[in-house]
Amino acid sequence: MNTRQAIDDSASPVSLSAAFNQDSSCFSVGLDTGFCVFNAERCELKVSRDFNAGIGVAEMLGRANYIALVGGGKQPKFPQNKVVIWDDNKQKAAITLEFRTTVNRVRLSRTRIIVALQNSIHIYAFSSPPEKLAVFETADNPLGLCCLGTKIVAFPGRTPGQVQIVEIGTGNVSIFPAHGSPLRAMDLSPDGEVLATASETGTLIRVFSTSNWARIGELRRGVDHATIYSVGISPSSKLLAVTSDKSTLHIFDLPHPLHEPYNEWANVKRQHGASASLSSHGSAEEGNNQKWGILGKIPLLPRVFSDIYSFSSAHFEMGDDPQTGVGSANIGSIPIPGIPGGRPPKGIIGWANDYTILVIGAGRDGSATFISAIPLIASYVIPRHQLRAITPLTIAGTIFAYGSPATAALEPRHGTQTVRWNAPNSQTYVILTMNGALPAYVIRPMLNVATAFVQQALLGLGDGVIEAGRVDYRGPFSMMLQTWNTNNHQQTYGVLGAAIAALRDYMAENGYGAASFVIFDGANEVGKGVVGPEG
Repeated sequence: MNTRQAIDDSASPVSLSAAFNQDSSCFSVGLDTGFCVFNAERCELKVSRDFNAGIGVAEMLGRANYIALVGGGKQPKFPQNKVVIWDDNKQKAAITLEFRTTVNRVRLSRTRIIVALQNSIHIYAFSSPPEKLAVFETADNPLGLCCLGTKIVAFPGRTPGQVQIVEIGTGNVSIFPAHGSPLRAMDLSPDGEVLATASETGTLIRVFSTSNWARIGELRRGVDHATIYSVGISPSSKLLAVTSDKSTLHIFDLPHPLHEPYNEWANVKRQHGASASLSSHGSAEEGNNQKWGILGKIPLLPRVFSDIYSFSSAHFEMGDDPQTGVGSANIGSIPIPGIPGGRPPKGIIGWANDYTILVIGAGRDGSATFISAIPLIASYVIPRHQLRAITPLTIAGTIFAYGSPATAALEPRHGTQTVRWNAPNSQTYVILTMNGALPAYVIRPMLNVATAFVQQALLGLGDGVIEAGRVDYRGPFSMMLQTWNTNNHQQTYGVLGAAIAALRDYMAENGYGAASFVIFDGANEVGKGVVGPEG
């Protein structure tokens, strides 16, 4: 019988929006109570402003003190037809722009303010007072799609499926057809040479050269319909990532007019002489990533057999949508006022570097959001059995899958709440004692960013011994994870990652909270730890 009391986190904040800054080093979150800013690498809270009212759009200008805010939620801080450029140093509005209709999105650079409305794009000089430079009509643009580069601005054209391009320096306008259905997502490469677009159909991502707007590639996500959440191009402009409502992230080699055909996995294989794969969820394919092999070379077959597919994929967490507050009805069926598209965004892509993708989203768990750090190159690390003979089945850098079955509980040794829980796909397990319930939005981000920290260590250092035999990792909301060596054994990063995976897996199924635990690697106790509030 489960007698644990349910965790009531109904009073927790609801995040209405989430967005990365230009280099994905930070992300901002609009809440129904204000806004906050996180350092993306560690999901560390940097700024939090409580207005006791909602912010539906919060867009950063790099790491500067200016943030574009638009009211949102049931009790918006500002009118939803007004853009406020907030100076966080002075704690006041620096610029205010007012429109006749609701603002769906804002983009900022040091010289331009771009405002996306339902059927128009407004371009201003970033000055005080701001100077209106141009207004362009668009097809319906409920998501506020707009890309701002150093030389061009890209947004939907006047007809669904079209893309409109404005050169910042000259004001020249180009319009070209990209899809047969309305646009759903778009992204401009960091070097400004490539534009990638996806439509509401959700099966194809099309790639265009910005020099002449010729289509230089077509990438197939799948054959069934999907809602594309985000399209993101890597810092080197060599890789492209796509997320969808299938809770799957796909990674492609990006066609580029200035680059030779590129396959990161082939490069890894050549350099390390190893068989590389992204994770337990993905696979690497050579050449043009033709999923159907020889069938793709047979003439007259449907094009689905010859299309270019992703060379790898991974699962990401989407989390929960906020609740209406009326009974148990889910707000997924009721649009939220002041949010582009009326739904909290999910699966937003940010590239930390060419080897790590960050995925964030808004929803019920408030400012914590849901963040997954997915390293792209890890499996060429030396197999753990060459370093730790007691765990021959685990490869360093493995991304541990959710949903492993529970093992039988041991005889209690530290109290009635002590249980054993195996890490998925590993011989590592923990014996843990829950020491008090905590809301999911407090403890889950701690475990997620700690996982990302370990995966980064595996990527850079391999599955080596943890220096000093101790980890003190601080996360959001003043949460801390501590582990230390015991029993004259040493923890490795692979073992620590597996132990954290076991904690995540257990709490996802049985409830979140503070815990103390003992880490076993095979038959040997190698460490102990605690997770919960600092102090």
